[in-house]
Amino acid sequence: HGFPTSSFDYHRALDHLITLLPNYKLVFFDHLGFGFSSKPQENHEYTINDHAENALELFRQLNIRSAHIVAHDMGDSVLTEIQTRHHLKLLPKHFDNFFKTFTFTNGGMVYDKINFRLSQQLLILPYIGPLFSSFQANFPGLARKVSAQQLSSIMNHEDEEIKNEDIDAMQRL
Repeated sequence: HGFPTSSFDYHRALDHLITLLPNYKLVFFDHLGFGFSSKPQENHEYTINDHAENALELFRQLNIRSAHIVAHDMGDSVLTEIQTRHHLKLLPKHFDNFFKTFTFTNGGMVYDKINFRLSQQLLILPYIGPLFSSFQANFPGLARKVSAQQLSSIMNHEDEEIKNEDIDAMQRL
């Protein structure tokens, strides 16, 4: 999943995937601090390495022995880190024959080369990020309009009502 949304992005595809892949376990998760996941203390540093460790631990905890991995947005950067570790044989034995396929969708394979949107650039800045983040709490009407415009620019729904429902759900996240 990615920012500013979450694994919720795939809720419309879930029934189709269950029908299409009846013999597979589908796992959708949000990285720490994203979407519906726990939010650590204010000074927590989010790193690609930590996200990779958490994802690998989730696979171990769920006792998943092999997987076809689909990553989106921030998940692409995390999956690239995991692939690098796998290639360098730095993963525990549990992951020797774990990965069946990798699919990357709309994301940054190399984190330092990502072309962030303006809002993402502002959120990353140490002093501006918290101010920009509090903008939504202090000016909810204006923040929702700006957010809706940005989200609308990246969505390709033919049905305007569904598009607006999805944007509203993403904003509530």
